[in-house]
Amino acid sequence: MRILLSGPPGTGKSAQASLISKKYNIPAVSAGDLLRNEIANKTAIGKKIESYVDKGDLAPDELVDQVVKAKLKKHPEGFIMDGYPRDLHQARSFNDFDIMIVIKTTEEEIIKRLKLRKRLDDDINVIKHRFKIYHEQTQPVVDYYKKQKKNIKFIDGNGSIEEVYERILKALK
Repeated sequence: MRILLSGPPGTGKSAQASLISKKYNIPAVSAGDLLRNEIANKTAIGKKIESYVDKGDLAPDELVDQVVKAKLKKHPEGFIMDGYPRDLHQARSFNDFDIMIVIKTTEEEIIKRLKLRKRLDDDINVIKHRFKIYHEQTQPVVDYYKKQKKNIKFIDGNGSIEEVYERILKALK
């Protein structure tokens, strides 16, 4: 099973990906985690990515594509992809999936969650900037896949991790 998990930052994609991974015994692949690992390991590509993330911007497609596609090649059996594709360029070159789950949550709920998470890139202004970028760049990915007649399910992301997980499991049946 090849699952794309989408939604603004703070909707709980990583938590849900972990739960789904355990249930279906497929790896959860987080574009954000892959990029953060590159930054933490101070790789050449990680240093380039860091210069964008520090400003609250998304890393350029070429860098993200390189990191993500290298990882997915290692998992032909299936995956849960969290946070990719995030723009039309990436979507046009990534059509090999079975279902896209889009988690919908209000901006107020997202800000509340991200303040509790206390990650370095979770400053309130960066959060608002990333939310804006999601709607400008990533929402068109959903629209693109709709036009391609892909299997897309929208999930209410408000509530506990367990409540959202149950909604996702129903959508995957």
